[in-house]
Amino acid sequence: MKAVEQMILMLIWSSIHRSSAKLDVLVRINESTVLKCPTHSTTTSTNWFVPGIVAPISTNSTLYTDNNRISITVNHRKGEYNLRISNFQTSDVGIYKCTVSIKNVAYQHEFNLIIGKPPRNLRIENIENQSTVQGKEGEELTLKCTVESGEPKESLLFERNGNILKESNTSTVILTFILRHTDHRSLYTCKAISSALNVTLSQFVTVMVLYAPQVNLGNVGESLMIEEGNKLTVNCIAEGNPEPYNYTWTKMSETTRLISTLPAFYINVIQRKDAGLYSCVVTNTIGSGKADTNVVVMYSPKVDIIYTNYTEKTKQRCLVCKVKGVPEEYTFSEWEHKSYYGDHIRFMSGNQNGSLTLPTENMRDSGYQDNGYYKCTVSNGIADSDGVMRQSAEVYLVVEGKPIFVSDNVEEVYGKYLGSISIVVNIFSIPKYTELEVLDGKSQPISFGSHFRLIEENTSVMDQFLGTEIKVIGYKITVKIERLTNDNIDKYTFKAKNEFGQSMHMISVLFAGTPEPPLNVTVVPVENGARIEWTTNFNGGFKQSFFIEYREQEDKRWQKVQTLTSTMNDRMFWTIGNLHEDRSYSFRMFSRNKIGDSNRTDEIDVKIFKKKNEAILYGVVGSVLFGSILVIVSLIYLIKKWINKQSMTKKKAVNKDYSQAYNLEERVYDEIDENNMTGSCFIKTEKNERNDNKDEDQPIQKENNGRRRDILFSRSQSSKENDESNAIENTRQSHENLHGTHSYEQF
Repeated sequence: MKAVEQMILMLIWSSIHRSSAKLDVLVRINESTVLKCPTHSTTTSTNWFVPGIVAPISTNSTLYTDNNRISITVNHRKGEYNLRISNFQTSDVGIYKCTVSIKNVAYQHEFNLIIGKPPRNLRIENIENQSTVQGKEGEELTLKCTVESGEPKESLLFERNGNILKESNTSTVILTFILRHTDHRSLYTCKAISSALNVTLSQFVTVMVLYAPQVNLGNVGESLMIEEGNKLTVNCIAEGNPEPYNYTWTKMSETTRLISTLPAFYINVIQRKDAGLYSCVVTNTIGSGKADTNVVVMYSPKVDIIYTNYTEKTKQRCLVCKVKGVPEEYTFSEWEHKSYYGDHIRFMSGNQNGSLTLPTENMRDSGYQDNGYYKCTVSNGIADSDGVMRQSAEVYLVVEGKPIFVSDNVEEVYGKYLGSISIVVNIFSIPKYTELEVLDGKSQPISFGSHFRLIEENTSVMDQFLGTEIKVIGYKITVKIERLTNDNIDKYTFKAKNEFGQSMHMISVLFAGTPEPPLNVTVVPVENGARIEWTTNFNGGFKQSFFIEYREQEDKRWQKVQTLTSTMNDRMFWTIGNLHEDRSYSFRMFSRNKIGDSNRTDEIDVKIFKKKNEAILYGVVGSVLFGSILVIVSLIYLIKKWINKQSMTKKKAVNKDYSQAYNLEERVYDEIDENNMTGSCFIKTEKNERNDNKDEDQPIQKENNGRRRDILFSRSQSSKENDESNAIENTRQSHENLHGTHSYEQF
């Protein structure tokens, strides 16, 4: 019977497509090994085949062999059946297979069991005592490493300080190289890498190089510039093998003069006559090394800047860094541009003669950003009396132009209904603006009084100068609305003007707040679930979504379900299914807009009976029949619906939780056309003499008696009831049309 089953199984395997993979497995005599079949199945059979036997020796955990050294390790839950061979013998070498059939596809994996033999007797030839080898710089050195090969074939390689230099697939690797002083005390390692090894086989040798001294003068280069009157110390640093033993300092003049035999020479007070070429020579038994420095006794340069102020219409704008020093070989650093308050704006590359030409690209948009301090830094390698190597000078460049609304101005301001709100703009203006206007959405000037107040302050403001956020001198203009109403929801335009032109900036005033929680929430059990109904409440000025939270009363975790977003219908419903019968549940709701979440409603408790359509509602006063409850609930619902229609607008307009936010965006400024100007870096351009301090800061008031502000809310000409029920949705649409972008996260 067993033979017939095996024959049928073999016919099935031969008729199904097979997917196979082969893996070499190293084993050792008398040790155990486990072959893990990569394909697992809990629904089909796993079969193992061994060398020399056609039929499988196992089906899942059942064995068909008398070999007591073969067993099956089982994990039924994973469908894992692995073959274990104990006390491995030479006769066990060969191909082992596992097969699993899944959906008419047979997966076969082959394991080639090989008896591993690790390599041994690795050694590096010509190693001296303490694993070292020695040679002179410039000579050729050969390192030879051999090993007795194993099975499978190992890989042999040489490494230097962890970097592979040469590899070989034979039992010998030879490395030949020319010795350099940088090879001194380097570690060379020969390694045999084999899968038959648990630990890599290796041997190392340290290379000792004999070389002449390598000489340097520390921080002193080929030329040493020093201020007259200072103390001079020059250290001669040498490194060689064997260590240096003789130092000689000489000075080249008409004749070579010995000045010292110490590793360093000193001059307490250096004089100009001490200038010249100094040499340090160091010797050992291998040879000698030398280092020179040319001592130049000089003084630090004096720096001045020649410049003139400009207007935004000036085409050519230059500053010149004038330097006087000895020697007249100067290194100019990049010019630094800083704000009035010392904030770094940019570095600029000047010309080799020390002049700086300001860029003219995009001058129409950013010419005013050339205002600020300009610092020229230069060095001729000589420190001043304070030890400072680089000398600097800076001047404040004034570029006159039209007023600019700086980059930290916002485009939207959110306020609280019936609360006060401040609309703030910041202006940079040199000279100060001479006219300032604030216009409403109909381009009509604002009349300032008790309701609208204008406040002007001289202060520092933040702006983007050439991509860098800095603090600059400016003006802060505040329009304060004492009582924010629907009439004030508008887009306001600020205009500032001086003799060079005009700029403007627009800010929209919006309502913002979180929504109110849903009203009149009821929960009615249905088959396998509950139907939740509610009346929409004020949406906070933005589209809102509604969320239902429920839980079993014994469970502290709430489950959350998102329902439909707000629609034109006041009354909405949602059904939650798959609730357990004969269980008690608690339900509550909240709403959400892009500003945030409303408060949660009160919890409503419902128990679902085992019998269909039978339930107990907790939270209802008294115990009445189910049909009576439905009649009462329906009557209450109709009454409240009528009342809600009469009072919805009032609730939505007054009972709000507002917050204020600002959306910072980079401003694009309007510009006035400029006349082309010509000139030279050293020609003074036309200037208008003025006294910026003669204009006193005065509150700006503009009257527009009899003017009526248009309300942004869309209103129809239908009845008051329809007007109130649609007010919130119309407000939302108006805001979204006027202000498509805002700083709040979209839900």
